[in-house]
Amino acid sequence: MPLLRYEFQFFTETDPTTNLIMILVLIGAVLLTVVVGKLTSQRSGGGARSLSGLGTFSFRRSAKKIGLTRHYIRLLEGLVKKYRVPNPERVLHNSPVLDNILRREMAEIEESRLPDAEKDLRKHHLFLIKQVIEANSPRRGTLGSTRQLKPGEEVKLYLPHNRRLYLSEVAENTPTYLGIRAPLDEQGRLVKLPPGSRVHLSFVRYGTQLFSAPATIRHVSTRSSIPILYIDHLSRVPQVMKRRHKRIDFNAPTYFYKVQIVEGTGRRREAVVNTGQRYNGTIIDLSAGGCGVRTYYPLPPGSLLRLDFRTDLGEPISAYGKVRGVTTERGKGTIMHVMFTSMSRHQLNELREIIYDMRPGLSPSPSRY
Repeated sequence: MPLLRYEFQFFTETDPTTNLIMILVLIGAVLLTVVVGKLTSQRSGGGARSLSGLGTFSFRRSAKKIGLTRHYIRLLEGLVKKYRVPNPERVLHNSPVLDNILRREMAEIEESRLPDAEKDLRKHHLFLIKQVIEANSPRRGTLGSTRQLKPGEEVKLYLPHNRRLYLSEVAENTPTYLGIRAPLDEQGRLVKLPPGSRVHLSFVRYGTQLFSAPATIRHVSTRSSIPILYIDHLSRVPQVMKRRHKRIDFNAPTYFYKVQIVEGTGRRREAVVNTGQRYNGTIIDLSAGGCGVRTYYPLPPGSLLRLDFRTDLGEPISAYGKVRGVTTERGKGTIMHVMFTSMSRHQLNELREIIYDMRPGLSPSPSRY
């Protein structure tokens, strides 16, 4: 019986065009699979998987550019994974997203059985992350016009001729001019600025955004024995940077005392609080770095002091500070601008909870965003 012979041809010759089409189809299928897999991961809440490979590298690079150290980058990475944030980089550029995970973590810390000192330390690190991100965000903007400034708002005048920076405030805002109270020097004397003087005007809006632009004094007039410097309104004032500490309006009575540095034992210098002389005032604005105090009994610039006050929930705060400058308000007293120099970590965290609207058990205020 003759054998039947079959020749099997598993591969057939094809032209180069067909081969190219097949390769492109294969590549497209692979890319489609990757994209679908990524979308499925995000929709299923796969926050932990979103920080891997190139995602982790991009997140760390962005966080480092903002100013976070390696320690805080790793800490923030852990929170992103723990609370399964779908798009990790949003915590670097979106305050509500960042605040959400910080609040959840602080609530967990508060409910834990950790020692109070450890709780304060962990909260301290979380607030530092918030502070760095908010102060160093790369977003910049412009203010439409100085017509938006209101009487009583704090401004600073930089004088190029002596390279000094002086505190002052808006006295009047007319359709044509912006009136600024003549500033005081460190000895409490008026700084004389004749018409034609060149100055650099700067001010803070929205708590952290610092705006600055050059200006020229057009004329000077005296109102209630106080010289008022008038400058032309500035349009589109650029934002130059952000303040290190967010500042909010505040209203709390305070007592303050002078502090003197004396020679202690063993040539050590000690701070002595003069509790025999107590002055009163009102804290009108507050940040983690300092406050403004309206008082009829101002201490001269450079003075050291201790401030005692209570938060709106009745929590006592004692802070040591230094008077950086004063602004006189006729009929309203003087505003002392105080920089905090020392405070317990627990009390500092309490102030931060107020400033960043993160107090346990209280819903965030919509007006803060």
